[in-house]
Amino acid sequence: MTLISSSHKTTSRETVILILKANLGAGCLALPYSCSLLGAQQCVIPVLLISCITIYNMNLVVSCKHKINAHLEMNKNKNKNINSSNSNNNTKSKPINTSTTNTITDSTNNSTNSNSNTNNHLTYGDIAAHAFGPRGKKIIDFFLLFLQLSICTVFISFVSNNILSLFPSHQTLTYLRIIMALLLVPLLAIVTNLRTMQKLSPLAAVAFGMMMLGLLMIFVLCILQTQYEYVPPGYHVHRIKTDNMTIWLFISTVMYAFEGIGCILPIESAMLHPEQYTVCLMIGMGCVTMIYISIAEFCLMAYHYIDDGSIIKFLQIYYSTAARQIDIVMMIVNLLVTLSILLSYPLQLYPATEVIDQYVSEHYRKQVTETHKTLNIDDNSSIDVSVASDDGYGDMGMGDIDGYGGDYGDMGMGRGMGRVRGISDVSDAIEMGIYASTD
Repeated sequence: MTLISSSHKTTSRETVILILKANLGAGCLALPYSCSLLGAQQCVIPVLLISCITIYNMNLVVSCKHKINAHLEMNKNKNKNINSSNSNNNTKSKPINTSTTNTITDSTNNSTNSNSNTNNHLTYGDIAAHAFGPRGKKIIDFFLLFLQLSICTVFISFVSNNILSLFPSHQTLTYLRIIMALLLVPLLAIVTNLRTMQKLSPLAAVAFGMMMLGLLMIFVLCILQTQYEYVPPGYHVHRIKTDNMTIWLFISTVMYAFEGIGCILPIESAMLHPEQYTVCLMIGMGCVTMIYISIAEFCLMAYHYIDDGSIIKFLQIYYSTAARQIDIVMMIVNLLVTLSILLSYPLQLYPATEVIDQYVSEHYRKQVTETHKTLNIDDNSSIDVSVASDDGYGDMGMGDIDGYGGDYGDMGMGRGMGRVRGISDVSDAIEMGIYASTD
């Protein structure tokens, strides 16, 4: 799990910006098309309903996280009390080596601090692990990775296609799209080095400003269109008949538009004042819902029907024969939205990198633990043998060994008779590298 220090916490204003930008992505540009499948009047209530369900789920998953944190904190306090009582009893019964005590205390403090930090930041997989066990964690982590990486893939495709749309003579060449996507990888690799929400918040603010400026210019075009009712020559609307498939297409597109649901746990965990999360969520998602409905209604009132999955591409085709000024405006809109999506990439990738980091760190921790166990066995694998004089006894090993058979093996050195409990032969004890007790 990722540990978040207080210096990397975000304010309430930064949290609202992160929520806004996490949801205002490529999905909102497809809402005019999906809403045109149902109509301007029929799409408002379903969008509001899906928005309410999304907000409820965002609040519910954070509430589950807080419940689990409280449960883990209670168990930690119980274990701490039990360990302290046991240590007091052991102290009264027998003396403890000072160096050993210091080592145990230090390790306990380190584990306590680590647990307190970790409990404050749970992933979706951690919540699933408490609800369904390890298998549930793997399933949820898989779906979260699939969701976030799919969104990031759409972002790369969207950015490469929009850049090529600035060059109409080359935008139909497939190999140029692939080359453009590959050229974006080094830039995205640099941007994704911002691994905390506090560092991502300025980037999200710039991306949100660019997106809002691009959408504002689209609103202005829609208002001008309603006044002048420009129709390009030879333009013909290809309406799709509404049936069950179009209804499911509408629902899936609107649900995809709320693409920030996978980022909500990392955003809440990074808050400096998590008690203000509900207020920030309502403000952020309320603004997102209004923007979604506004962009869909404005476009439908101006153009009546949108026959392309991206409103930007639709407007570029619609005004391809219009005045040069409109073409320049569309190029600016395209550039602003493209840069906004590009800067949103690390925010959408954050939950996926979090899951990957968790599995890598757990694998590394297991290797370190196995190495320590091996080193401890090697350190304890020596057996001390001291032979006294003729009247003395030979001692071999220290402590009792239980669970390796039921016989007692007798041995002697000089006049001393040794007896090993639980191992039938001293050679077995030497080969296993354990200490044996002799009488």
